[in-house]
Amino acid sequence: MNVGVIGVNGNVSILRKIPALLGTDLSENFSLVAGADIFSTKQMSAQNFLDNYRFKETIPLKARKMFLKEVMPNMVYFCVTKGNSFLPNKLLELIGENGVIDISTPNEFHLPFFKQAAIYHKGHVIVEKPVIRNSDEMDELASFIVREDLEQRAEKRVFFAADHYIHYGNIQYFVNNFRHLRNVLGRDIGKITGIDIKIEEDEDFANERNQNTIRVASSGGGIWLDTGIHALNFLRVMGLRIDYQSIEARPCKSNDPHIQSEVYGETSMKARFNLIPDEALANGRCSVQISVGKFGKEHKKQKRFDINYECGKASMNMLDKSLSVFGRDGRVIYFDSFSDDAFYNMYKEFYQRAKSGKGNLDSLVTGIANVNDVLAVYDRAKPLKFI
Repeated sequence: MNVGVIGVNGNVSILRKIPALLGTDLSENFSLVAGADIFSTKQMSAQNFLDNYRFKETIPLKARKMFLKEVMPNMVYFCVTKGNSFLPNKLLELIGENGVIDISTPNEFHLPFFKQAAIYHKGHVIVEKPVIRNSDEMDELASFIVREDLEQRAEKRVFFAADHYIHYGNIQYFVNNFRHLRNVLGRDIGKITGIDIKIEEDEDFANERNQNTIRVASSGGGIWLDTGIHALNFLRVMGLRIDYQSIEARPCKSNDPHIQSEVYGETSMKARFNLIPDEALANGRCSVQISVGKFGKEHKKQKRFDINYECGKASMNMLDKSLSVFGRDGRVIYFDSFSDDAFYNMYKEFYQRAKSGKGNLDSLVTGIANVNDVLAVYDRAKPLKFI
């Protein structure tokens, strides 16, 4: 299956996607045949590209050699501006009718490229989260789905909204088994009583990787849309729903001098809400607390999903990809770790969907619903606070 990545020179592609597609057994199912860079106006040589790229050492040697040989000769460079973001015919020709367009660009280009790919490309489409950024784009996409009869188009094509957090091995395993945790543990630890999620980075916005990634005008918000959506997607795929009336949220913004107030949105967000009671999963008092943000080097990095039960706790740590389950007395009663990269698992699920022809629109529908949850929190949040 041919793949062409739009945004192949970006951080996510270099750090995660190229190694997954070219450096693992996924290369048996996928061929990365083309890449596109929407911000470069002239082509670089293959070797110059790798020599100058600051993250080149993270690309495994096997993937690097394949990239030089198979992808760089087929690079497509095209410049885009607001209202002028058209996919070049050359890119579509390189990928072919049954291939995959993978949209891995800044958020503002997700919807325009997705719409073009859905119409002019006859194969599959992957688009990074968030598919849309605000209520206007939500209405635009809803109209597009009806007008272009995406449900009919999806009979033989997968429209895949990618959220890599849900594809961490520990989260995948938990989501697939949490309804039957009693069978895994050999005991019952009761219903869910509360959820505590922390995605807190020890980075600041002076870091080059963060420049121009969180922009109020183009992203529809800040870190909550960019990162909080991972937590909300986790709740949704578990079948848990937010009680919107219970939402309390505080967006904050760092006084880091590199952040210009007219450009960046919130750099951290703390949100709390109750879940709609679900007799099968959670008790009637179940609440959720979510903290996301970039806090600088003085802050301890945390990426944890803690699920509290009536008689224990399940804890997923994305830093070591582990899953621990504790009993009422705090002792570990189950532990496992998962080595596969989240993007590897994401592509693997996509491939399975493409081959089975089942659920071809499911992740897109979920992606839209997740943004609706994001916007609900923004609507009920307190005014931005500088810290």
